[in-house]
Amino acid sequence: MLALLATGNGAGYDYVVELDMSPESLETALEELFFAWNPPNPRVKVAGCAGEREGSSLRRFLYLNGVPYIWDDRTKHQELTVHVDDVPILHPTPSQLYVALGIIPAPSHPSSYPYDLVVVGGGPAGLSAALSASLVGLSTLVIEAHRPGGTATTSINLIRNYLGFPGGVAGTRLAKLALEQMATLDIDWRPSYSACSLRETKGGRYEIQVGKHPDDVVSAGMVLLACGQKPNRLALGEAQQTEEYFLNRGVYYGAVPSDRLVEVGKDVVIVGGGDSAGQAALLFAKGGSESIAIVARDGLTMAKPLREEIYDHVPTLINVFRAKVTEFSGTEQLAAVGVRGKWYDFPIPATSAYINIGGKPNTEWLRGSGIELDDGYIKTDIYLETRARRREALPFETSLPGVFAAGDVRVKSRRRVGQAVGQGTAAVASMERYVQDKPRVLADPGSTAHLLLDILDVVDSAARRGLKQWLQRPPS
Repeated sequence: MLALLATGNGAGYDYVVELDMSPESLETALEELFFAWNPPNPRVKVAGCAGEREGSSLRRFLYLNGVPYIWDDRTKHQELTVHVDDVPILHPTPSQLYVALGIIPAPSHPSSYPYDLVVVGGGPAGLSAALSASLVGLSTLVIEAHRPGGTATTSINLIRNYLGFPGGVAGTRLAKLALEQMATLDIDWRPSYSACSLRETKGGRYEIQVGKHPDDVVSAGMVLLACGQKPNRLALGEAQQTEEYFLNRGVYYGAVPSDRLVEVGKDVVIVGGGDSAGQAALLFAKGGSESIAIVARDGLTMAKPLREEIYDHVPTLINVFRAKVTEFSGTEQLAAVGVRGKWYDFPIPATSAYINIGGKPNTEWLRGSGIELDDGYIKTDIYLETRARRREALPFETSLPGVFAAGDVRVKSRRRVGQAVGQGTAAVASMERYVQDKPRVLADPGSTAHLLLDILDVVDSAARRGLKQWLQRPPS
């Protein structure tokens, strides 16, 4: 067993990771140490309280995007300020940080540009589709309101089902590699946009509402819906407002490795009984949390090896089975989680609660658009009610012509990164077939894809003229 030590970070304590020498253990531990390390001269320096709602969101943003930083928590009574290359940004938004840090290049076109393709969602399916679309000449815009890489970047588990990484790959690393690859291509990003509605316009094109103002729209010849899933909320009834109030004030959805740095010596509640909940329990136990409680409505459903590892390595574990959370309580920060079972009803003292109860497709904004849904998941190709269509759907095409879907949001999805990447690429192959039949949806005559179609049309016309002349030639 090898122990690695990082000292002198801003929290005032040393940070130790024990690991075996397997590649996946080494990679994950080194990544965690990197974010515990106090770099000598990072680009980002933060002043303000790390525990407040805004500070907690910022800490997660910096971790998920692989940005080393120094956080001066001695200034906790100051307004939250981020210095990027010594330039201060007061209360920064994610879009401001994306641009300031150069994580996403500034867009090449104005927001009114008639894009060939708009990709809604920057997860593995969306990134794969944007990459493939750019390579075939489609002018492409990616809308991602939260983080490039999607939910894969927040996983505390290694992604073990992706080709080319025999020891697994951390979601943050995979997303970072993808963004580095895409930075060299002509792909626009709008990280401040959030899709609100979809409607068809004249000429077979589409408009996506991305804000409250009527003019906050983007124009698309085709659309790829790769909007993924969002975490399930707890059904707390009249106490639902307590969940909203303590969001990022002690209540979080999912856990990332950097979270264990702020949970040392604290009491943590984990809601859920699946693999994600189990991995979170191990994460906090190895990080030195004071006590850990798992609240599971239906008992532990995680894999048996993981369950056994928890019992072996989490001595302070408290299991609360066949129970549900009733409320969260505290003043400015979370102090307790109310739990109720058949024979008990009591509060569990906790400074943090991590909710891991699955997710649902992020498709509420599509209702009324004409997209066929099945329990929120998008129907495509063979799953469509084909009688309502004018023609047979292309692979990955939805009930709206020229609108495609890929990844976790698609009906019958298996929620695998490798599958999402493959679907994104395959959807672009269907788009190429679509624009050959409907070239007018490519509104910009200067786009590479439009020029290629013009060349094909010229070649096709010349071939037809040659055939006609050959058929009309006089007999010899």
